[in-house]
Amino acid sequence: MKKIAILALSALSIAGCQSTPELNPIPANVQSTLLNQWVTTEVCYNNGFYSLEEHTSYQSAINYNLGTWKINQASIDTELIGIRSVVNQNIANGADVKGTCHYQKPVLVRTLNEAQSHYNQVQTNQQRAHEIQKAKASAPRTESSISSFGGTVNCKKIGAFIQPEIKTFQGMMCPIGWFPA
Repeated sequence: MKKIAILALSALSIAGCQSTPELNPIPANVQSTLLNQWVTTEVCYNNGFYSLEEHTSYQSAINYNLGTWKINQASIDTELIGIRSVVNQNIANGADVKGTCHYQKPVLVRTLNEAQSHYNQVQTNQQRAHEIQKAKASAPRTESSISSFGGTVNCKKIGAFIQPEIKTFQGMMCPIGWFPA
């Protein structure tokens, strides 16, 4: 189980780095909170208070949250060992595992909902950015893009034979509806 958790954390960290150019270091309190939640889901699942589906959902959300930060895997491993040691000692001393699991469930559900909300927002932002890039790529060229060659040209309006209007345009060619004067 530990190998799977470490592999999942590593894979998520790599995936997070690919989708986010620059990750911020995880604050110590955020890391501690997430790792305490991680151990809680393990204990509650292993003692039969959470279903496999709940356990998997909660740990996936915690993984996702960890993946949004720049993390130090050695620090996470060390802290997990410490938390597990304290929790196991508390259980050996008669801690109320069932009560803890019951009271932690809403916190874990909130973590799950926040992770899903963040994921949806990231997906929406990526879709918007893609649509904007697509629109920019397919936008017709305008005079301003042609005028980058420099220079000016005098042009007459097509169809005006008596007193034709002559205008000076930036660029090398007259725009549509005009011809060189």
